[in-house]
Amino acid sequence: QGSSSYPNGGTYVGEFRDGKPNGLGTLTYRRHGEYVGEFRDGWPSGRGAYAYPDGRRYVGEWRNGDFNGRGVRTYPDGRKEDGEWSDGKFVRTAEENSPLSESSEKPPAAIVDASEINKAAGEMAERIARKRKAAFVELKSLESNAATWRSVNFQMRALVPVHREF
Repeated sequence: QGSSSYPNGGTYVGEFRDGKPNGLGTLTYRRHGEYVGEFRDGWPSGRGAYAYPDGRRYVGEWRNGDFNGRGVRTYPDGRKEDGEWSDGKFVRTAEENSPLSESSEKPPAAIVDASEINKAAGEMAERIARKRKAAFVELKSLESNAATWRSVNFQMRALVPVHREF
């Protein structure tokens, strides 16, 4: 778990593996919006939601940074593109009772809504804060131990006679 800043002004907070975003995280672009969801090998992949500054939103499946699979893009005026996506392009409308259509009774486990992703991101942020606090306490303990050892070392040097030859 950790965070990273990018030259374009973007920031990532979340889980890492091999130096890349992997697992749950939040990627915030300075002027382009925010993605909250799953990452694989540094890319949004899996389930996630993206909120654009102009009010558009996409909630659904991702692969290598693009909308791929089932998803819904909602526009500020209320229009929706609900269906199948491939490489970021809308390819077909959702069928009646499909996992993301409004008439569907219950979405499948593979699809989550933005509130679930935001809840997971909040829990992850709390875990990161707890780990940072624990690391800070451990660092303070190490600093205290180091000061104690410096003091003991100084006292021991005072007890050991210095052998000088004249």
